[in-house]
Amino acid sequence: MGTPLFESMLIPSRVSNLEEARRRYGSRADYYVRFLTIGDPLADAVVEAFQELPPGEGQRMLDLALERGIDAVPDAPDALRALFEQLDTVPAWVDWKRLRRGALAYQRTGLAGAMVLSALSLMNGYHSAAAVKPLVFTRQLDKMARRRLAETGRFIADTIAVDGLRRHARGFASTVKVRMVHAAVRRMLSRSPHWDTRAWGTPINNADMAATSLSFSVAMLYGTRAMGLRFDQREADDLMLLWRYSGYLSGVDAGLLPASEAEGMEWAELIDLLQPGPDQGSVALAQA
Repeated sequence: MGTPLFESMLIPSRVSNLEEARRRYGSRADYYVRFLTIGDPLADAVVEAFQELPPGEGQRMLDLALERGIDAVPDAPDALRALFEQLDTVPAWVDWKRLRRGALAYQRTGLAGAMVLSALSLMNGYHSAAAVKPLVFTRQLDKMARRRLAETGRFIADTIAVDGLRRHARGFASTVKVRMVHAAVRRMLSRSPHWDTRAWGTPINNADMAATSLSFSVAMLYGTRAMGLRFDQREADDLMLLWRYSGYLSGVDAGLLPASEAEGMEWAELIDLLQPGPDQGSVALAQA
């Protein structure tokens, strides 16, 4: 279990405590580290394909595919068809009754949930200086803090609506649109001479996206329980399933998406162990 899976992979210098992580979590540590240099191949290919189209045409195609299905898009690029083949394929583990229960459990967190998202989920994410580099570069949570936080809040609200992740529901569309924004920013930053891939990995990489998903699920359960809310294990695991499907729609690798709260806690502990800690960019974002 302690033998690395990916001997020749690029390990960004941001990675901390890797040997200890391997000792505690075995091959899972190397599996996670591998995805620090992987973005979202399907969405990234769509962004590249859209570069060949007239301005605004790619967005029009995306909106039409979301509203009416990919077959309604004349001359859709192969990359867009591949993306929607994945999006339109509902994994066998998706149980809509469980997702509804998970959504209702999340809705019950109310003001306590909002406090946990800001004081725990967000701040814990800022502890990783490397993970927040895309925000530092784009100044999305510095100069545009209010707008960015409002957009994140809307994404969460859409996701936790009952049946919010159904194919033509608002949460589904919100998730796909966020996914495409991430791909566009990833393309921009990857081409910047100031982006240090060897140090930080790929911008908005798959591993960091998985960590963000956990901040909306495991961290929420942990934080609201600390504030006195109670969930039975079925509710907690159903809430995790909701965000597992959200992660799937967001382009996160299936192997990084926990199926239960217990598995999610293990991933969260591993990820925290591997993070490099905060820097001045983290402090600036927290202050904003």
